[in-house]
Amino acid sequence: ALARCVATFLRIASDPRRRRRMLVLSSEEVTRARGYAAERQRFEAAQEAAIAAILERGLADGSFPWAKPVSDARSIRAALGKAFEEQVAGTTSLSADEAAAEVTDFALRAVGARTRHGR
Repeated sequence: ALARCVATFLRIASDPRRRRRMLVLSSEEVTRARGYAAERQRFEAAQEAAIAAILERGLADGSFPWAKPVSDARSIRAALGKAFEEQVAGTTSLSADEAAAEVTDFALRAVGARTRHGR
């Protein structure tokens, strides 16, 4: 579920139409608009809550034994947000799928998930 969440979000930036839309929405004119900061905070809080819920389930079933859902969700969302910004701005050589794999690998290691290759 965590890998799907990360990949789905980053694939938004790989779609040329959506990428153009995100560039407009992140323009200086738009970010100065009344209510923009509050809406961005609301979105980020919702994203963190969704990630925290995934981590809670993983902690409960033992697949994420080291998880601290609230604080880990904040860190994972920050890494995901940075990867998303780089995808939208075109400042990375990574594809959306490669960036998703990188963020997912970081997140899974952080919560102690067992991978096919051990820890």
